[in-house]
Amino acid sequence: MLKEAVSRYSDEEPVSKVFIDAANSISSDGDHQQVLVALVHRQGIGAATVGEIAKSAQRISSDGDKARVLVELVGTNVEPVRDDFFAAADTIHSDGDRSHVLLALLDKPGTSSAMAIAAIQSATRISSDGDKGRVFMDAAQRYSKDPKVDTALRKALESLHSDGVYRSVMSEITRRDDGN
Repeated sequence: MLKEAVSRYSDEEPVSKVFIDAANSISSDGDHQQVLVALVHRQGIGAATVGEIAKSAQRISSDGDKARVLVELVGTNVEPVRDDFFAAADTIHSDGDRSHVLLALLDKPGTSSAMAIAAIQSATRISSDGDKGRVFMDAAQRYSKDPKVDTALRKALESLHSDGVYRSVMSEITRRDDGN
């Protein structure tokens, strides 16, 4: 029923608060995720609502359902709610799901250097060097020409344990630095 109410949703602050509170009362992770995704797809939601959706996503236990909400949020402007977005992303325990969210953000056209750096920093807490390396490689291919991103990426590489992954990402950074 709440999912159906999304079509009549208003982004006015009192309505937004009540709607998000209702979504937070849903005990099923799948249903909670579906309501939040439907809300994300609603035209004209403001930054405050985007932030509240990210906060609500933190309550979802299922990493897959939480990641789905955050990947959908990437399609909006999450920059103004960067802290809420990454607070939610950092509660994803599954390395694959977290890397999926971070890659979606890095792959979004127009992602700022500040958001790329935040994604890199979030990726340092991924346990799997393979998943972590994919995020770092994507960041290197897209953003390493930016000196601040390059610095953050080089520092983040210290979190890798795999020599092979480290060398692959460092080779990409070096290749980009050489202008090839």
